[in-house]
Amino acid sequence: MRLSTLGLGLAVLSLGGCVGQSLTQGQSFPVFFAVGRATLDAPGRAVVARAADRATHFPDQPIAVTGYAATTPATALAYQRARAIARGLAQDGIAPARITTGVSTDKTLLATALADRRVDIRVGPDATAPR
Repeated sequence: MRLSTLGLGLAVLSLGGCVGQSLTQGQSFPVFFAVGRATLDAPGRAVVARAADRATHFPDQPIAVTGYAATTPATALAYQRARAIARGLAQDGIAPARITTGVSTDKTLLATALADRRVDIRVGPDATAPR
């Protein structure tokens, strides 16, 4: 009993430690979409909810949502996916003014089908989305 009470107390302290702190390094939340789709599935929605929760602890920090495309023709779908994430964040209470969206055709990414379906949510001072 004593050990579980101590564990619970430490958990509460660690959760409470986020409030009032500054975020010096951004945190990334990757979301993966189904092939050819721009709608969030349940696992993707859960990642968006975690990112929104993190963002609420740091209301002064920007949020960047970047869709990735291995080829230029895939950029339209990557942008639709990034916008779906931005809408999800807004539905979770994040002010749309904090969110920037963009697409990256960065060739340093491994050109795989999985990488081409990724959208990255970044919360923190280094959160900037390509335009």
